[in-house]
Amino acid sequence: MKIGKRTGGVLAAVFFLVGAQPLSASYVLYYRVIDDWTVLCGEESPGQDRSCSLSAPPPVLDDLGARNEIIVEETSADVFRVAVAVREVAPSGTAVTVRIDGFPAHEAFLAAGRATWSGPEATLIIREGLAGQFLVAGVETDAGIRETRVSLIGFSKAIETYRRVVRSHGAL
Repeated sequence: MKIGKRTGGVLAAVFFLVGAQPLSASYVLYYRVIDDWTVLCGEESPGQDRSCSLSAPPPVLDDLGARNEIIVEETSADVFRVAVAVREVAPSGTAVTVRIDGFPAHEAFLAAGRATWSGPEATLIIREGLAGQFLVAGVETDAGIRETRVSLIGFSKAIETYRRVVRSHGAL
């Protein structure tokens, strides 16, 4: 069977994503990359424990999960959480910043490998993201200050897609 370059890449990415999860998290319901943003919905087992997320940068097969990741989740209707999952060694309590263009930086502290913003601050980050060009997440790791820079060019379309899909595949 011959598959196209794009189809092969999508299949490889899906197998990578499924393989990177615990063995029980193996059902992908929706997967789409929009510029630097990825919409992913899955479930632990058929018909159970569904979740959807919007994240950046998109997964790559040769990275082995070492890049820090920005994650946006709608926890209930119009209520968001923004997180930075730090994939490098950094102690709990380390400051993590998110800055969008010339807007003031948002700071949260690392706990269990994530820095999280919720409530009005998460909403503000999303509004700035919709108006901005670039998002930079920074954290001081054992290897020095590391920044993850992602484009916000496709963010509007990505969040619109995420919100539509989470209502049909997600837990809202």
